[in-house]
Amino acid sequence: MSAPSTESLLQILPKARLVELGRSFGVAVPDLAKKEEQIARLVKSDRLAFTQLLSWLGRAELRTACKSHGVSADGRARQELADRLLELRGRRETLPPPPSFVRKDAPGALPRVGDIVQVRHRQYLVESVSEPLDYDQLTRVRMVCLDDDNQGRPLEVLWELELGARILAPEAQGLGQVAALDPPRNFAAYLHALKWSSVTATDGRLFQAPFRAGIKILGPSPKTVGDKGWFWKSSHLVK
Repeated sequence: MSAPSTESLLQILPKARLVELGRSFGVAVPDLAKKEEQIARLVKSDRLAFTQLLSWLGRAELRTACKSHGVSADGRARQELADRLLELRGRRETLPPPPSFVRKDAPGALPRVGDIVQVRHRQYLVESVSEPLDYDQLTRVRMVCLDDDNQGRPLEVLWELELGARILAPEAQGLGQVAALDPPRNFAAYLHALKWSSVTATDGRLFQAPFRAGIKILGPSPKTVGDKGWFWKSSHLVK
């Protein structure tokens, strides 16, 4: 009957769960790496304590861990199974309650493809994540800007070196508390502004106004511009 350790508990997990564990605790664990290498990265990171790993494991995984260490796997309570492993380890510790969710913007959390992140005071869409090949290397993240004044411009960063970089999770914040409804006139102005600003994301070969401006063709006029018989009015300048 061997005493359990962080490494021995990791041995019972499949590779996909090891990758998920690395994301939860901010450790880069490559999908294509061998299982031994994935476990070595998690152990060397020093971010994963034994009790933290116990609180992260599911009930079925705890039962498998008990069986692999020669401990009774009877019972359905996670706390009971975890206490047996703690007792066998020789340390009577209190197991912290399992987290109800993992914050995406927790320090050390790594982004995934499709995440929206904030880097250098701008919002970006993550296109690719190149995980390091060794523990002392860094994660390279390629992204494109979503801000109107820099839309589509690519950027590559070493994620761990970016000060203030964080993963945004709009779905976790919700819409907030609705205190009151806008008057119809205010909502109409907002809707109209959205329609006008949408021209900035259309065909770049057309005549357009920058950022959140808009252009409206008013029709023929005695004061024509060139020989086309039209003149234009923008939200910034009228001639």
